[in-house]
Amino acid sequence: MVVGMAQLAVEGDRVVVRLSTAEKLLGLANDPSAPLSAVRSARVVRPARQAIRGFRAPGAGVPGVAWIGHWRGQGHDFVAVYGDHAGVVVELDDRPYARFVVSVDDPEGIVEALTTPRP
Repeated sequence: MVVGMAQLAVEGDRVVVRLSTAEKLLGLANDPSAPLSAVRSARVVRPARQAIRGFRAPGAGVPGVAWIGHWRGQGHDFVAVYGDHAGVVVELDDRPYARFVVSVDDPEGIVEALTTPRP
């Protein structure tokens, strides 16, 4: 795990990107979230940086190290990606984000949590 790495979690009826204090400052965001009903799909990507698209506005990026913040171009994505770490791409119904792209330690487990039908 990367120290301070964001966490992607299902909390109640929402999918939430939990950010460290440093990530909140760098990404100019406060724990982005979306309703689970907005999740269209979720998939594992290795490395997660391959799924980054568009341009940063606003946020922070150090090529090869970390990308954190808002990416725009083909929709409004929130990105929290580290180096060559694996991650998850969560496709959303643009409420208010088109996608979350997040480096995580257990991408398969996160995808399963996001795609398992709920009662």
